[in-house]
Amino acid sequence: MNKPILCIGGSLVDETFYCVHAPIRGTSNPATIEKSAGGVVRNIAHHLALLGHNTQLITIIGNDAEGEWLMKKCTDAGIDMQHTVRMNGITGRFSAILGPDGELFVGTVVNELEPLLNSKILEQKTEILKSAKLIITDTNMAPECIQWLLNFCAKEHIPCVIEPVSIPKASKLAGMDLSELFLITPNEVELSSIQSVSPEPGEEATIKALRERGVKQVWLRLGENGSVMHDGNEPIALHAPEVNVIDSTGAGDAALAGWVHGHVNGATQLDCISYGHTLAALVLHQKEAIINSLTPAILEQEKQRLYPNA
Repeated sequence: MNKPILCIGGSLVDETFYCVHAPIRGTSNPATIEKSAGGVVRNIAHHLALLGHNTQLITIIGNDAEGEWLMKKCTDAGIDMQHTVRMNGITGRFSAILGPDGELFVGTVVNELEPLLNSKILEQKTEILKSAKLIITDTNMAPECIQWLLNFCAKEHIPCVIEPVSIPKASKLAGMDLSELFLITPNEVELSSIQSVSPEPGEEATIKALRERGVKQVWLRLGENGSVMHDGNEPIALHAPEVNVIDSTGAGDAALAGWVHGHVNGATQLDCISYGHTLAALVLHQKEAIINSLTPAILEQEKQRLYPNA
């Protein structure tokens, strides 16, 4: 079997509230609700499995009914869950409130198991870690665990990708040794949290400072303005396709899954970014963070439609 893509980080049950009207603070807002499997790195693993990749997930899920439901969702998607850890406790939950435009109004996370994913657990899984062709992690772990993983990947020469998740969680990376980090994928506000001190103000100086810390590639997400890849060569910018946004939840996760799909299949950098934008656009156009009908052929067809010249 092909070497696995190993995904490490948070897994959650998502509850999404869709406000009927523009949400107003301090009062009750009429809404509908949907439940789905979530968590940043779990979402990435889900899409990669649907795209036919050997995908394994290291995460912590509670020994409760929600945990059983989440395990089944992952297994049904084709994710290899043999290295997932089950613990007594409540499975993490993310609750999001969205406006009619599909944009996140506010989100809350409850995950008492998150700090328990630590370097001691990863040390017990070094054999599977060494076998990975690529390791993807989010920042839903203890800082010492993230640093341990970065050091391990640098020592074993395994490409490591970090999805920063959010502004507070991205700040965990500010003081870390990022030597040999293969790729990081911040948006504009997360970027300043990761690189809290720059010799000069401005986005370009901040990215330069990150690369001087050893980061090989910085993929800056710009929302509706597309994205820019900084990899030491001429920056590669790509516009975002026009999308009627239904729900923005999971779009960034989908973008990274699309990029990884292209990368492990030997695509050019521009094609990898195009795959990322395409999968994100598909997610933005529906009410779930996962395209359950996704196949490699569907992604390829949609990419050719949106980016025929990429």
